[in-house]
Amino acid sequence: MSGQQINRVSGRVVIVLSFTALVAVLSGYTQPPQADEGAAAHIFQLSIVALVPMVLLFPGNGGLEAALAKRATIGIFSRRLSSRLWSVVLP
Repeated sequence: MSGQQINRVSGRVVIVLSFTALVAVLSGYTQPPQADEGAAAHIFQLSIVALVPMVLLFPGNGGLEAALAKRATIGIFSRRLSSRLWSVVLP
């Protein structure tokens, strides 16, 4: 497997695991308080533990340079996304 393929796979895995952790946290706000941790808490913990090696692998294969090259596009997207999320949270 070439460095570019490893970079592509690790980048996608980072996104999927981050999204899984976010969904697990957001699902906790829709449920009433429980006496014990639910399945969402365990899913969150496992996704964060699996995220650590992927985050370490991603910059090691040149993914960091490619990501920084696209920084302007990512910045614009993140600002638009955060403004839309805040408009939903704070009507």
